[in-house]
Amino acid sequence: PLTSLSNGSVRRCQATSDSWSQLNEYDRSRWGIGKEGIGAALTDEELKKFAQFHYPVYAFGYNWLKSNEFSAEALKTRIEGIIAYWSERKRECRGVLLVTHSMGGLIARACAKKIPSQITGVIHGVMPALGAPACYRRLACGTESSSPSNGFIDNMKAEKFAEIAGQTIAETTPVLSTAAGPLELLPNHLYPRPWLFVEVKSAQKKSEVEALPVNDPYDLYADFTSWYRMIDPAFADPAKKFKSGLLRTIKSAISQAKRFHMEVLGDYYHPNTFAFYADDRTKLSFGACRWVVSSPSFNFSADQLNGAKPHSYAVGGGRNVETEVGTIVGLQPAVQDAPGDGTVPAQSGAGPEGKIRQVFRTQGYSHQDSYSSPDMLSLTLHLIVKLVQNA
Repeated sequence: PLTSLSNGSVRRCQATSDSWSQLNEYDRSRWGIGKEGIGAALTDEELKKFAQFHYPVYAFGYNWLKSNEFSAEALKTRIEGIIAYWSERKRECRGVLLVTHSMGGLIARACAKKIPSQITGVIHGVMPALGAPACYRRLACGTESSSPSNGFIDNMKAEKFAEIAGQTIAETTPVLSTAAGPLELLPNHLYPRPWLFVEVKSAQKKSEVEALPVNDPYDLYADFTSWYRMIDPAFADPAKKFKSGLLRTIKSAISQAKRFHMEVLGDYYHPNTFAFYADDRTKLSFGACRWVVSSPSFNFSADQLNGAKPHSYAVGGGRNVETEVGTIVGLQPAVQDAPGDGTVPAQSGAGPEGKIRQVFRTQGYSHQDSYSSPDMLSLTLHLIVKLVQNA
């Protein structure tokens, strides 16, 4: 929050102090910009304006299984409580700055839409603005345990994460399929389509790629019968918690995800917002999901697989399907294919472009470690000063 200091006790940040001098001299190319515009060095006047406020820092935790709509309401209550706390202590506090990471950005956007006048500014880090196909992949196949862009150590980390998040659909489906929060990370109605494909590789190493027939992504999410279905209800409730209401529960969670995407959030961004994301080919993400035929002797076209029927599951997240001619064909999920941060593909991170003050296309960090990056920490501090100029 931004609170003015009383009795004329204004803390001045010296423009020549080491920390601000170092920030002004920081290599802007590591922020994906030059030294002009937003990238220009902070001026004495900007730092004086910044120094007129006090900056207590708060964290906000939320239950990621709940819809972001409800988390946004909880954040709104928290913000109003913080403002009231300072006001009761005779400090002028009119608004807060929100610095978000990943899914937290969706919550902050929904909250800011409710109380825009109480939000001084927002910085979004690695937000899946349009969703992430990795969510479909983890529900449909289990959590990926490697990446072609990873080294040995990073693949070991990915294996450990997969053990925690669920290596198979028997482990991921019970958690993700009945909870709106995770489903709100799926590619939404604004994500570039098509993003779901089947690929047939021949013995001659040639491949034929065909988009699967998905016109409305929410129809795909609620499709329980096609061979490329995301959710198999047979794995959704091993504890028999929902009994006869299982399908209704799953469909309700999907409907809430659609409502959050299209009605609660839409394409809203607070007007005083910056965002950064990674567009890094050394941190490949799922920009699309592809099912690859693993039978080199298979001589049918990709288009013929559209009408195939589910048959059985295979190791590694694969599936066996029965074609119209009675042939059993095996398919495996393809590896990550798009630049990003290892989780959010660049096309989703770039979603706010044209809707906010500026989007920063950056590199050099993984999704979870974005705020461990000196580059992103320095950019965030620089942008906080810029945001405060409108306070």
